[in-house]
Amino acid sequence: MVEEVPTRRSSTAGGGGDIVRSGGAGGGGGRIDLLGASAADDEDEDVNRASKDRMEEDLQIFWSYITNMLINLESLSLEAIFRMLKMFAMQGAGSGAGGSGSAPTGEYNIDVVRQFLDKKVREHELVFVAGLYKLPPKN
Repeated sequence: MVEEVPTRRSSTAGGGGDIVRSGGAGGGGGRIDLLGASAADDEDEDVNRASKDRMEEDLQIFWSYITNMLINLESLSLEAIFRMLKMFAMQGAGSGAGGSGSAPTGEYNIDVVRQFLDKKVREHELVFVAGLYKLPPKN
């Protein structure tokens, strides 16, 4: 009678980083991939990257609204810009109703908008004076 002895092989240096186990008499061995945790981390990074890319796209849509608001109204406070974005650019966000499906999701708050506007100020695409945002003068 031949009896199968459980074996355990591990490899960490260039061998794929996995453990292979052979079962007993039933022969039902199993493979545990130690890189599974790393793959999950990579997946999380991909989701975070996709979310960040989506946010950048949404903010560019907001930028179109903001520039048009400032062309028409000359200057606005952060609160006024945020309020108007909520009414026009963020309405129905994520619900899929009445839109093309590309409406920004509702994950934006006034702090996200402030950071975006401050970035535009640093890039000289906006001017911030006395608590109001304005478009820079044309040269």
